[in-house]
Amino acid sequence: MKMKDLIGYSAKLLKGRRADILLVCLLPLSTELLFRLAEASMYSLMLYFSDMKPSDLFIGRNTAQLAIAFLCTFFRWICTAPMYYACAVRLDEFCHERNRKYTRISRILLSRNIFRKSLGVFILKKIICMAVLTPFIFFAIITYGFVRTQEVFLGLHAIALSFISFILWINIRIKLMSVYFLMVENPEKSVFKIIAGSFRFMKGRGRYVTNLLGIYFFPMLTVIPIPFLLPELMTAYFLSMSIFKKEDEYFERDKIHSKNRKSHIPAKLSYRKKRRFKAYADTSETY
Repeated sequence: MKMKDLIGYSAKLLKGRRADILLVCLLPLSTELLFRLAEASMYSLMLYFSDMKPSDLFIGRNTAQLAIAFLCTFFRWICTAPMYYACAVRLDEFCHERNRKYTRISRILLSRNIFRKSLGVFILKKIICMAVLTPFIFFAIITYGFVRTQEVFLGLHAIALSFISFILWINIRIKLMSVYFLMVENPEKSVFKIIAGSFRFMKGRGRYVTNLLGIYFFPMLTVIPIPFLLPELMTAYFLSMSIFKKEDEYFERDKIHSKNRKSHIPAKLSYRKKRRFKAYADTSETY
């Protein structure tokens, strides 16, 4: 399916349901934003009532600041992980149009098994992304040092390595974009199989997803069209994931059938044995 057809079909599918899908998409985003604002407000109080400098927030020397950062991150991950899974379940059901019988959000959030698996996928995804982002931070710091000392040759190499590390990080992020879709489609699989399956599932499809995100990203920077474009983006994204899954199923089924299919090529004649062929049907002369 072409990008234009995918976007047009997702827009038609959203008619009369745009507000519902918007609330579902805002569920994890608003939860994460709430904890971010709470963390920022705590830092503001620390700056106002103490002698702490704003630059100390980025250094991490204050024990209270580190404790607040750890607690806010911990509770944010716990609360947002099942929210992302609940959003994926509702979008998957909406795109498949399964008799409009949607699973209750409260039922998803209160399930212990779903909570453990969604949190495990969320944390493992964060660990992988942080591990890949570490070389970029390292080379960026080296680049800053070379720029300060005016080492042009070494600075250019450090900039190139920083750029390559950043592209690698973006590539890994794109590879892991299908984890929640695979969780919904394969609830019996473990956390590690879902992460590994996401790398295989997104192989050769990163450019398609990048183009889809690029179409909606720049208009959404103005913030105003977000309530209109966010449901359309998420619907188009899950529709593309469903199309990719059907393509894999089709190729897998075709591969299995091709192995079991009998060959239609007739067996070659063996030239080791002498065979007798008549020159004409009405003569008995042979060769």
